[in-house]
Formats: sequence, C-alpha cells, structure tokens
Amino acid sequence: MDDAHDADRREAGGRAGPGLGEEKSVEGLSSGRKRNLEKRDGRGTAPKALSKKALKRFTARQKAKGIVYLSRLPPNMKPQKVRHLLSDYGEIGRVYLAAEDAGVRALRRETWKGGDERDGSKKAKGSSGKRYTEGWVEFIDKKEAKIAAQLLNGEPMGGKKRASHYYDLWCIKYLPKFEWDHLTEELNHQRAVLESKMAAEVAAANRERDFYLSRVDKAKAVASIIERRSAKE
Repeated sequence: MDDAHDADRREAGGRAGPGLGEEKSVEGLSSGRKRNLEKRDGRGTAPKALSKKALKRFTARQKAKGIVYLSRLPPNMKPQKVRHLLSDYGEIGRVYLAAEDAGVRALRRETWKGGDERDGSKKAKGSSGKRYTEGWVEFIDKKEAKIAAQLLNGEPMGGKKRASHYYDLWCIKYLPKFEWDHLTEELNHQRAVLESKMAAEVAAANRERDFYLSRVDKAKAVASIIERRSAKE
C-alpha cells in the first residue's frame, strides 16, 4: 500500500504544472537552461544599454543623414510617389508630408464647378482625395540630399509623361544642421498648441452656455414671482 501511495505521489509530481514543483526542478538545471527558461517565462528580458562604441556609431549615422524640405506639392502627390521620384538621387529614409487643413479639404469637396445655386443648375463636387501641402524627406547621406536639392529645385518633376505632375516644378531646399528630431518636436508643439486652443474654445463655449442657462433660470424665477403676486391681488 505504501508503495502504491509513493507511486501516486511520484506521478502527481511529474504532472505538476508551473509552481513550486517546477521551481525545484529548475534548481537542478544548468545555467544555460535556466536562462532559456527565464526567457520563455518573460524573466531576464530587460533591454541592454548600448555600449559607448555602439552609441557612437549610432550618433554618427544620425549625423550623416540630411533633410530636404518640399515647400509645395502638386495635387494627388502621395508619400510613396515622392519616395519613388527622389530615390533616383540617393537612399531615402523617412518621409513626412503634411496634410492640408480639414476645413480646406471639406470646402474643396463642396466647391461648385460651373453650377449656380440661384438658377438651379446641377452641383458638381470637387476632388475628395487627400492632398498634402508640404513635406520633409530624409536622405541617409547628407551629401546626396544637398546634390538632390541643387539639381532638382525649379526643375520639372518628370516621371511618366501622362502623369498629372509631369510639368510641375520641384520646390525643394536642403536644410543644413536640421535633424528629424527637430521636426517631431515642432509637430508635437503644434499639436499641443492646437489642443490648448481647442480646450480654450470649449471652455469659452461652456461659460456662455452656463451664463445663458443662469439667465433663463433667473427669468423663470422672476416670472414666477410676478405670477404669484398677480394671483394674490
């Protein structure tokens, strides 16, 4: 009977899931298998800090990059197309194009083309596609960025002859000592300013609403007093 109980206990120990039984079994493993088990369980996966040499190489790669600024983009020009056109002049990193204002886009979508509301002529909506107003393109090599800006500025964009942007001119400028982090900082600042402005407008609207409601309540109270006095008389 004792042997049967011992066998049951051994079998139960073999089936034991993660817990005390597994922790005891880890103690007998080699250090390499322990590390593998810790990685599998999500332990010991803290990111390693870059060494001085790796950090120096990373900083050098960042400083070797160059940014060009596109002050104007033709309609229907998308980030993929900008990357494709500029990739002939060097290796391209990141591309950011600023979309047009939402109000401008809504107005453009509702523009009249040859129609007049007064005479009941048919309304034709404008293009509803997304457009971009300006952009920044990162070259992996700043020398290639400088050369691209010098060669392209004021020149036709080219591409396929049937393309809508074929005769549009490049408006491109190299930005010396400009890094991609500067762009993200500026975008974050603009976003914060916009959110602050919206919050101020919402607060002003709430104050006007509260003032209006208070005036309405006051008018109701005055009307109630007048009604009671007239009833007594």
